[in-house]
Amino acid sequence: MEEAHESKLKKYQALIFESQQNGWKAWNLPVDVGCRGFTSQSLWRALGLLGIEGPAGSGR
Repeated sequence: MEEAHESKLKKYQALIFESQQNGWKAWNLPVDVGCRGFTSQSLWRALGLLGIEGPAGSGR
C-alpha cells in the first residue's frame, strides 16, 4: 500500500506546485483505502491538516 501512496503523491505533485505558485494553499492528502476500510494513519494525517480532531478523549 505504501507504493500506491507514493504513486498518488507523485501524480499530483505538478498540480500542487502550480497551485502554490498561483498563491493558493494546496496540499496533496492521499487517503489510502484498504479492504478493511481507511488506513488510519493517512486519514488522521489528512484530517489533522484540515484542523479536524478526533472525538474528545480518543487520544488522537
